[in-house]
Amino acid sequence: MLPHNKKIDEIYRLVSDNNRLLRKMRRAALWGTIVKLLLYAVILGVPVFLYLTVFQPMIQDVVGTYSQIQGMQNTSVDQLQNLLNGIPGL
Repeated sequence: MLPHNKKIDEIYRLVSDNNRLLRKMRRAALWGTIVKLLLYAVILGVPVFLYLTVFQPMIQDVVGTYSQIQGMQNTSVDQLQNLLNGIPGL
């Protein structure tokens, strides 16, 4: 075999190996991007899902209870004011 053919065969082998490595790197980068996007979707999606399914009914109950307490407080203040107005001499 001629030295020229040996060099061409060596270059061909190196180019093939380089191409294989570059394809492997590109594939790894693609999978990394897909996994990263899924991870971000989970990180952002889980709190929204929990709020809509678990916490929203609890928060509505708390707000309703708070409104009832505030309404009773206003009623109690009005009743106390009427009682004080009904007492002569105060």
